[in-house]
Amino acid sequence: MASLDELRIPGLDALRAAIPLPRDPVEHRRIAADDDLIESLRRGDEPGDDDDPLMRMLAAWRTDTLDGT
Repeated sequence: MASLDELRIPGLDALRAAIPLPRDPVEHRRIAADDDLIESLRRGDEPGDDDDPLMRMLAAWRTDTLDGT
């Protein structure tokens, strides 16, 4: 089977330029960690002692919001 480079498809270079490259693995891990943080807050998980101060503040804010205070 011929590769895309061998097919000489018109506009292939423009298509490649328009499609973003795969994410850097380090960037992907950071995004996944942020997603995990947001999901943890959504579930109402209590932050641990080693969690970021921002996590503790957001968790307290969520609790206050749900309590109506």
